Amino acid sequence: MFITDSRIAYYIDTVEKSVFFLCLDDNSPVTREERIRSGYLGDSFICWHDKTFQILVTANGRRHSSLEEIPLLTTTDIEVQIGILRVKYAATTDAKQYTPHLITSFGKALFLQHSAPIKATVDLTIQLASRLYFGYLPASWETVSTAHFHLGRPDIAQVVLKSVIDFCDAALDSPMSWAEARSKLMHAARECNAQIVKGGEGRKYFRLTDILEVMSQDQAAGEVLALFYDPVWKRSYPQLIMQTMIETKLA
Repeated sequence: MFITDSRIAYYIDTVEKSVFFLCLDDNSPVTREERIRSGYLGDSFICWHDKTFQILVTANGRRHSSLEEIPLLTTTDIEVQIGILRVKYAATTDAKQYTPHLITSFGKALFLQHSAPIKATVDLTIQLASRLYFGYLPASWETVSTAHFHLGRPDIAQVVLKSVIDFCDAALDSPMSWAEARSKLMHAARECNAQIVKGGEGRKYFRLTDILEVMSQDQAAGEVLALFYDPVWKRSYPQLIMQTMIETKLA
């Protein structure tokens, strides 16, 4: 990136420090709800959704958006399939709701004061809340950027481990000492972090297995892998909880 003006440098620096950046078309999302709908749920068919880009700013810059309108040759069958997928995607995501919830009762300062890992402690707090809400721990997944394996495309990692279950049991067990509960928290945190590291190295299974399951829908009933009928596989499929950490906040 070449910058010849301090004002431009300040503007670019502000953009780069943003949590995320969308190329805003005619209908520019303003509120958080609108940004979620434009980027993740509902329509979300923005032209820059999955593109990376480099910005070149010069003193005599000119509009060049016409150069980006590169025609893509398709067939009627492909266009029909694209339309079908858009309808399915919108139907799946339109029913979802976005509700921001800011927690002010504890945060980074408290975790550092007690030498607790920040991200892992928040993750385990979510699992504890899940246990209290559902009465059990449903399958819970966390997105992982597999940059080394898929050039930044995400996979997901299952974080309901035995150590996580043990921690939740300990946290809800009144007779157990706080020291023992903390010990279980630290152990669960280490194991959860190890899962995320494996995901970053491309050593998780869900992305590939999910693709195989979708492809198997075109096979005869007797040719589909038994795994996809297995109750454990179906029970562990992402349904209720998906979490992800982005720069300065956890969603």
